[in-house]
Amino acid sequence: MTSASWPDHLLTLTEWDALPEDTSRRCELVEGVLLVVPRPAPLHQRAMVRLAFELDRQLPDHLTALADVEVVVDAGYPTTVQAPDVVVAQTSTAQRNPARPVVPA
Repeated sequence: MTSASWPDHLLTLTEWDALPEDTSRRCELVEGVLLVVPRPAPLHQRAMVRLAFELDRQLPDHLTALADVEVVVDAGYPTTVQAPDVVVAQTSTAQRNPARPVVPA
């Protein structure tokens, strides 16, 4: 995404989904505003994976821990989509492998 294509309005979830995939950056959508956020440093990534593993090991079978997945915090307008370090989701949801697991508040 170049600066010429940077959105000049609050994005909807549909517009967020239509953005080209960019693996060189980590982006989040906060109240419709596209933000570039820093990728976690290696030690942070290591801690997040270990935390997810330990949580997953201790959760009941119907729940699972996922590391660094996008979560729709608010699908309404303005939309918020973030990527927390670790999230707990229904195992059945994770097994369906959606782009964004729906995680209840």
